[in-house]
Amino acid sequence: MRRLATVLVVFLCFLLMEGVALVRASSVNELLQVLQEKGVLTEDEARAIAKESSQEAKTLKALKGLKIGTLTYLDYSIGRSNGKPGSKFSVTRSYFDVKKAITPWFAFRFTPDVTRKSDGDISLRVKYVYAQFKIPSAGFLTNMKAEVGQGHFPWLDFQEHINPYRCQGTMPRERAGTFNSADMGIGVMGYFGGKLPKYYVRELSTHYPVFSHYTGLYGSWHLGVYNGGGYHADEANNNKALEGRITIRPLGAMDSYLRGLQLSYFF
Repeated sequence: MRRLATVLVVFLCFLLMEGVALVRASSVNELLQVLQEKGVLTEDEARAIAKESSQEAKTLKALKGLKIGTLTYLDYSIGRSNGKPGSKFSVTRSYFDVKKAITPWFAFRFTPDVTRKSDGDISLRVKYVYAQFKIPSAGFLTNMKAEVGQGHFPWLDFQEHINPYRCQGTMPRERAGTFNSADMGIGVMGYFGGKLPKYYVRELSTHYPVFSHYTGLYGSWHLGVYNGGGYHADEANNNKALEGRITIRPLGAMDSYLRGLQLSYFF
């Protein structure tokens, strides 16, 4: 036990000095060789530790690029409904977001969505499930990517991120049944002229709290072909919907009173 504690302390010191969470296999082997030469470890113990370290390194490598998060809307309401007093707690929406970068140019996303139905029952559906491919820049068109599967709808996600006010429930267009924020199909999107400088985005964020997305220097765009029914409705016909959004930021990163001005057209 004492020898094991010594080995653990040495390993911890080594990790702190290196300043990394993952030690390269060659560095581990060198350290084990030194410990074996000093008689701290036997050959069998060094071999066992090297094997375990290799397995942990593979596990950490598999987890690299993995992002897991959640967004939940909790609600307590009190008042009158249909002329009758009442109160209730509820979970109106809840997402469990899983993103994984496979390669520098390929990633995927899977986002289940928990919602409460009109009869009070909680149901689970999938909002996002798509493969994402990075596309090389082409002159003025930069930061391009493609989503294949059930991905972002061109307009509503954009509106949600630039609008400083979020309704308690869904956005008006979704409540009206026109469209929602995700649909099945293929979408391609990107920026005009690269990204805004980070300092400029931070300044915008001071005035517009959720202004962290769609920060193209001169705007952004999104084109796609979709079923048209959205992520919680079935395809009702054989037609496919060509959807698009073009957003122009005419002043770029100029220091102006109209900083953040964007002009958008959706079709």
